[in-house]
Order: sequence, then structure tokens, then C-alpha cells
Amino acid sequence: MRPEGRNLQLIKGAHVIDGRGGHPVEQGAVLVDATRIVQVGSADSISVPEGAHVVEHSFPECTVLPGLVDAHTHLNMPGDGRGLMEVMEEPDDLLLLRSAVNADVALRSGVTTLRDNGGRGETTLSLKRALEAGVSAGPRLNLCGWPITITGGHCWPMGGEADRADGVRTAVRYAIRQGVDYIKVMATGGSTPNTFPFLPSYTLEELRSIVEEAHRFGKLVGVHCRCTAGVVNVLDAGADMLIHCTLREADGSWRFRPDLAERIAEAGVWVNPTLHVVRSTYWALRHRREAEGLSPELDAGMEAAKKDWEDQLENCRQLIKAGARMVAGGDTGWSYFRFGEFAYEVEALHLAGVRPMEALLSATRDAAASLGMADLVGTLEAGKEADILVVRGSPLDNLLELLNVEAVFKGGEKVV
Repeated sequence: MRPEGRNLQLIKGAHVIDGRGGHPVEQGAVLVDATRIVQVGSADSISVPEGAHVVEHSFPECTVLPGLVDAHTHLNMPGDGRGLMEVMEEPDDLLLLRSAVNADVALRSGVTTLRDNGGRGETTLSLKRALEAGVSAGPRLNLCGWPITITGGHCWPMGGEADRADGVRTAVRYAIRQGVDYIKVMATGGSTPNTFPFLPSYTLEELRSIVEEAHRFGKLVGVHCRCTAGVVNVLDAGADMLIHCTLREADGSWRFRPDLAERIAEAGVWVNPTLHVVRSTYWALRHRREAEGLSPELDAGMEAAKKDWEDQLENCRQLIKAGARMVAGGDTGWSYFRFGEFAYEVEALHLAGVRPMEALLSATRDAAASLGMADLVGTLEAGKEADILVVRGSPLDNLLELLNVEAVFKGGEKVV
């Protein structure tokens, strides 16, 4: 029972989605004590301890749900179409400041927890220290610091180049010493110039060394992988998350492998398909063409982005049918995917074949589990952190209602 005079908060809405997979609670409420959730249920079932003062937040035409968890972001990146090499020419202090702004935008949009998938040097680690000190505002951060990549590999300017089994083990140990939360690895090339997205980069021996060393210290491993051969290596190495997970041959052609999809599902590895980042490129170029026209080169790029979006959506659809465990993570900040628009990634998963509730779970409960944070966030349950999003309307009717933010609470503190 609370001492008299201490405040509780009661957050009431037309619907409460607790993130556990059940039906929404109509005319529901969440009771919060300081930073933690105390009770969740119908408003008339909530029992307030005698003598406690209750601050009531009423949202009569809104849905109350867990704060969103974006499992894939790049805080250094501006989301304005600029590529990695151009952005990495900027000094660390500018990258840190942009990261702080992006974090604040993400929080105000309802993302109360995010995983950063790679920044330069210690810029994101410095931001986390600033958030913990109350110097800046933002979501709970789950950081790799920088991705581990082969010499000259994808995202090499971020500072994580390492080769050979002994070299990558050292790289994992160094990252852990610097305070990272998990290990990110580039198992194939990507959009970085002179890398090879449809060929494996690390050998199986190197990948196993990374995973073994990370797991030895209790760290999860997420692996960037853009081709079929790379996916096979990642599964053989025993990593925890397949990022992108595009099943493409060495020549770049798409070829779905039902046997491999079945293996992905059986392994229980999390799959982060990063769908909207491709669509955002298509949308941006299409808008530019309508406004001012495009050069033949950019027009071809727009058509390529459209086809890539359609192919990637179908790839994800087939993985879902096979039973793969999907988690929402936008690659937010990359290409034209701006912070504050994570709802589009959640909607894209619905377009790939999951029901609206499953799409919400992929961005709350399941995303938190994939980050190893399920005991802290991701659902509205007694004892968990009071990270709460309130949106107008019902996201189960239209997932893009997630963009209509009415209020955000992080650890019980009202942000918006």
C-alpha cells in the first residue's frame, strides 16, 4: 500500500492493447506507480490503494498500447537520401548531435525503445550516456556501437573492420569493453561502394568465432545478410537475428528457397526484413518525378526500387508462410526512411501477410524479446516499465493510426 501523498497515474483509453496477443480491453486503463506499471485492465476494475493520490490521464477516443520498439535504426543517418559515404565525411560531433535529434524525434513518435544497428565510433554510446545523465531525451537504447565488418566491408567507415578468427574475437571483446549491448555483424556486403551484397564476406569460421565469443559474454548477435549463401552461413554460425534476410543468388536474382525458409523457422532465429526502407526510396523518387522530373538515371533507379520493394515484400510473405519469427525494425535513418515514421514498417509487415495484431506484436512484445529486453518493456504488465503510447483511433483498424500520436510515456514520465 502506498504512503499517503505519493502520486499514482491512471491512464485511461477507449481501448487498451496490452501487447500480449489477446483482445483489446474496452474502456481500459493502466495504473502506474512512479516508473512501473501496477495494474492493467478495465477502468472500473483498477483498485487504487487507500490514501494514494491519483493523477488521471483520460483519452476517450484513443488506444493505449505499449511503447513501440524499433529493432533496426541508424541514429547517425539523416533519412534524407544521402548515402553512407557522404554522411561519414561529417565530424563526430555533428553525427552525435544528429543522433540526439533523431532519438528525440523517435521518442515523440512513440518509439520508447530502439536498437541502433551501427554508428561511427562511440557516437551512439556517448548519446546513451547523455540520456542516462538526463542531458538529452530519447528512447531506451540497445547499441552495438559499430558493426563488425571485413576490411573494406559494408559500413567500414564506422570503424569496425576485423579479419580472421582471432581478429574478430578481439573485435568482439573490444566492443564489449566499450559497453555495447549486442554485437552487429556484416555477413555480406551492402550499399557501401566496392562491397558485394550478394556474396558472403566473412567465412563460416569467422562468423562462428564472433557468435561464440559474444554468447560467451551473454551478448546477442544480429547479422546483416543480403544473399542466400550468407543466410546459410549465419544459420550455421548460430546467430540470433537475421537482418534483411533476402534470398538472392550471387548474380542478384531472387530465388526463394522453401527448404531454407523451413530451416529459418525451425531454428527460431528472429528475422528483421527491413521492408519500408526500400519503399521509402521508391516513394521519394516518385514524388520528385511528379514535382520536377527525373534524369534517365534516377528514373531507372526509381523503377529498380519499386521492383525491389515488390520482390522483398514477396520474399517476406513466403518467409511468414513458412513460420519465420518476424520482428519490426525499419533500418530507420537509412536512405529516405526518416525517424518518426516507424509506423510504415509496421504497416509493411501487414502488407506482407500478418494480421494487424501480429504486426503490432512484432513492434512491441516480439521486438523487445528479440533485443533480450522482454522482462523490461514490450507489453503492458504489472512490474514492467511504464513505456506507453496513446494514439487516436484504433491501429487494429488502420495501422497508420500509429502516426496519430496523442501521448507518450517513458518510464511513467509523460513526453508528449
